[in-house]
Amino acid sequence: MIISSPNRLITSPRCKTLQHKPKNVFHTQEFTIPELSSCLHEAGFKVDETLYGQKYQRYFKNRLLKNIHRELFKPGHKLDAEVTIPPKNKAPRYFILTAS
Repeated sequence: MIISSPNRLITSPRCKTLQHKPKNVFHTQEFTIPELSSCLHEAGFKVDETLYGQKYQRYFKNRLLKNIHRELFKPGHKLDAEVTIPPKNKAPRYFILTAS
């Protein structure tokens, strides 16, 4: 199985748990990588260790730093949508897990 999710840490940073409504009205659920991996394990799947992703950007927990970076560099603007293994120090906006 190949499954992907918006990375809630980036797409809906104010949503702290799975019970919170995602920022995007078209998304019914957004996960963090550990949450989706855990759900798959609980459902009986063996999750591969390799993580893939799309549209990488720096992740800042501090909202002020994130806003400054966004204004200066416009992360996410015209980024490549190619599926790759995440580079160091960057988080995928969309992550992809494989499981069997």
